[in-house]
Amino acid sequence: MQPSGEPIPDFSVVDPTLEPTWDRALLHHPGATIFHSAGWAEVLKKTYGFRAHYVACKRGGALVGLLALMEARGLLGQRRGIALPFTDSCPLLMPPEEPTPPLSEACVEVPAPASTVGSRLLQGARQIADQRRWHQIEFRPSARPIPESSASVRFLSHELPLLGSDLDQRNQCLPATRRTLRQAQAGTLRVTVGTDVSLVRAYYGLHCQTRRRQGGPPQPYPFFLGLQQCLLGRDLGFVVLATESGSPVAGAVFLRFGQRAVYKFGASIEARRHLRPNQLVMWSGIRHAASLGCTTLDLGRTSVGNDGLRQFKRGWGAAESHLAYHCFDLDDRREVVLNDRTHGWQTHWFRRLPVWIGRMIGTIGYRFAA
Repeated sequence: MQPSGEPIPDFSVVDPTLEPTWDRALLHHPGATIFHSAGWAEVLKKTYGFRAHYVACKRGGALVGLLALMEARGLLGQRRGIALPFTDSCPLLMPPEEPTPPLSEACVEVPAPASTVGSRLLQGARQIADQRRWHQIEFRPSARPIPESSASVRFLSHELPLLGSDLDQRNQCLPATRRTLRQAQAGTLRVTVGTDVSLVRAYYGLHCQTRRRQGGPPQPYPFFLGLQQCLLGRDLGFVVLATESGSPVAGAVFLRFGQRAVYKFGASIEARRHLRPNQLVMWSGIRHAASLGCTTLDLGRTSVGNDGLRQFKRGWGAAESHLAYHCFDLDDRREVVLNDRTHGWQTHWFRRLPVWIGRMIGTIGYRFAA
């Protein structure tokens, strides 16, 4: 029931890239992140050709609910909805007083209108799925489920509080991280922080090498160019680059929205690992984000079995939680199992390929691997 005197919620399906005031309205929702923004949607649309179907709820002109969805196609043309492609976490936004409804509600056809904003958003997703003939719908929420709860695939998430002083921030780190950071700061590395396309280009060279070492193709360069044009160039992110004698040895891409920052990409040269460039890059990103007014830094998703990366993130004092993705088959109305693609036979294959071949595969294949 709608409380007496309260404006009636207005639901609509929108493309945020066509809404001039989208980000301004989004800033007023306490759960909003960079991945709900118009800029991120623009990057995904321009690079991969995805179609935006965002189910939005406004009350009295204010955005109170949002389910961000994009349509992707497989190699055989099959359609599916994802919230959102190439996004670590894109939670369902709802009024603070409402609990999150079961995401499986998007799998069920409900004849009567739902009573809560969350359920109405999921109902809207189901209607879009029927109209667009999606065979699957996938959610990538940032909710912290208990370890025993069901999930199509599970990752770990790490969130770091950003503090006002260097000393307080450093004291939050584990002793081993403080020690390696001192080693990096005492060395010959130099750090540059900025948003210029030259920094993006330098980072991308490192990114391609790192992706090969990890056993996967790099994202296409137009994707990173889109990040620079749609986000970094609009003061919604920055690049940190560490160099030795003028040559890049490590770098990272950070995004931000409101008081929330995200560590999105990181790369380095393995042969310079002894210089601790990753520690210096991360520290520089942490302090720069804090200087911009950010109060938290999301360190991105981590595969459950990647103990090295997990320890690196925990070393900065980040709190660890579980991150569960849920994918539903809309024909069979059941949750399906997804694979964590950071492991498998394909990783051994990609490690043996020249970088230029990996780049070509990434350019062609990423739009189908969302």
